[in-house]
Amino acid sequence: MTFRHVLATCLLFSFLGIHTSCEKDDETSPTSTIQNPKEPEVFIDPGNDPNFTIVSNNNTFFDDYNRKVVVFGVSIYAVEEVADDNLLHVANVIAQFIDNNEDSNPDYLKIQESLKNLGSFITIGKNPSDFKDADLSGFVGYNLLEADINSQFVTNGRQGQFDKSLEIACKLLYSNGYSKTLPTSFAPLVGSEISRAVDQARGGRFNTVPNEYPEHAWYTNYTQSCDYECQVTDYFYWALSSHLGAQEFRGNQVLSEWKRYTPELFTRDRQGYQLITYPEFKFPSVLPDGTYRQ
Repeated sequence: MTFRHVLATCLLFSFLGIHTSCEKDDETSPTSTIQNPKEPEVFIDPGNDPNFTIVSNNNTFFDDYNRKVVVFGVSIYAVEEVADDNLLHVANVIAQFIDNNEDSNPDYLKIQESLKNLGSFITIGKNPSDFKDADLSGFVGYNLLEADINSQFVTNGRQGQFDKSLEIACKLLYSNGYSKTLPTSFAPLVGSEISRAVDQARGGRFNTVPNEYPEHAWYTNYTQSCDYECQVTDYFYWALSSHLGAQEFRGNQVLSEWKRYTPELFTRDRQGYQLITYPEFKFPSVLPDGTYRQ
């Protein structure tokens, strides 16, 4: 048999899927059966939100979280066990804080740019063990348990379990936005406008948590691990959320720390009220409910 006949026979057998001695089947073959196939990419459901898409997480630092949504430069990560609806709810709340008039543009561009440039993030976990205990150099953000999310809190008349995504959004807006962009007014330092408001609300200047606050104080945070910057951040959250009505029906739950919990009561916090309502600061005027542009 000539070489041409052998070659033709081999090609015919190969076409028919018949294994012959013409084929090389050793460990050095690039088609050897011991070669590991490429792992298929995991499908990520993009969700059904009209404005935001869930995508696979490609940030190796947050590799415990399989997916994310990016909102105006803020990344919101979730572990696999977190429901898509809750991930998208948090994304919508963040969007409403940044773009409260919902015209698709940040209300205060410099605040949004600061949030983005600082690598702002929120991680949503099913359990506390889901959160990373590591150096967050280059990233500034907050952890949020899925059990603390209540997407119906605002739409149900601000009744029932509180939606902690409102708190996390307020604190992120302050720590990575206003405190960095407008330090004269909002930095947690002596002499800033917000520090003067905090000192008045606490009944004096306390660099550490006192054993007892003065009787006339209306902001009484006794958390020992909460340093002065933390106290200012929490004050900002209480002030803005109370002004927007988020705390209005939560008196029994918040009075031990915050006594100006309704919009009307908050007006008595004169320095804080002036800051939150100053037009040039462009704070939200409507409480986010998780339905951005819907």
